[in-house]
Amino acid sequence: MATLSADRSAKSSDTLGLARVAILAVQKNASETATYLSSIYDDESIENKTVQLQQCLEDCSERYEAAVEQLTDATVALDMGAYPEARALVAASQAEVKLCQRGCRNVQVHRNILTMRNRDVDRLCSIALTITKLIRTPSPSAAE
Repeated sequence: MATLSADRSAKSSDTLGLARVAILAVQKNASETATYLSSIYDDESIENKTVQLQQCLEDCSERYEAAVEQLTDATVALDMGAYPEARALVAASQAEVKLCQRGCRNVQVHRNILTMRNRDVDRLCSIALTITKLIRTPSPSAAE
């Protein structure tokens, strides 16, 4: 995947390192989407900016802000060895993105305005979740 292979540290990383890179990739993508949402919310050139579209953009902006925060926390949890918590936070971020997409379905004119971005973040979350599930927690006897 180009997103992960573009990071030089991913080439020689163990599963934990790769999980960290994957979560950071999702976080970067989600952060860029949050910035995009801010720009289109304020964009006066979008035609037919209905109340529904404005609400969709506002809700998605809040959801993406929450997702970015959760992904930041997921990285911290991963670094602390709290792998189940990291997975839960990535899953929560993915849920925010899905709720954003679902919330914009009723916007007729611009209903697909975020579809591609949401799909990308959703896929990256799935990849990060898959990788974090591969992390082996050291057994108590191995830690001694």
